[in-house]
Amino acid sequence: MLKTMIKPFLQVWRVVTIFLYLIIFALKEVKTFQFRSSSVYYQSPLPHHLRSTCLQNTYDDWRSQVAVGVIHLDEENVQSSLDEFIFSNYGKHMFGIHDLPALYGITGMIELVEICGPEITLHLEGKFWHKRSTVLREAATWLNARMPEITEVNVEDMDQLKDIEEIRDEFTGDLIASIDKRAPDYNGDRRSLEYQGIDPDTRGPFVGM
Repeated sequence: MLKTMIKPFLQVWRVVTIFLYLIIFALKEVKTFQFRSSSVYYQSPLPHHLRSTCLQNTYDDWRSQVAVGVIHLDEENVQSSLDEFIFSNYGKHMFGIHDLPALYGITGMIELVEICGPEITLHLEGKFWHKRSTVLREAATWLNARMPEITEVNVEDMDQLKDIEEIRDEFTGDLIASIDKRAPDYNGDRRSLEYQGIDPDTRGPFVGM
């Protein structure tokens, strides 16, 4: 008689125990999810594909700390910001569109190729007195200062960053010729600074002009 009375109670107890276990398990999962989500958020508010792009950027030191007016990222603003850089006091010593650089054989120019989300692709052509990687880095720094949404600035072809282009035999790999893509070292300063272990780009080609 006693066993008959206890049996329904035991069945109810088993159901309650299972139910409580499921509730506890569910609460643990929610806590784990919230912790993971908050950790990802505070690491970076950007979507995963943008965070990956940041980490894979060719230049790890081009982000700007300059305080300038911030604008939103679109093609018109990228082009206008690139023009600002080209016609800035810095750009007037770098690009062949200006009279003084053109006078000394500097023909280099930078152009916008495309915008793909937060990634900007540029095109370098002509001869620069500065290293071509410097030209790209400075342009990227300015663009990022104006539009912090930008995560990567690069060229359409990495060969555009080579100051010396090597022509090699397609079968043997032997060097046939080297093409200097730099503007003339018109007064010998670039070579002199390099000999002293000084980066010529930190000073520029026209000191005092």
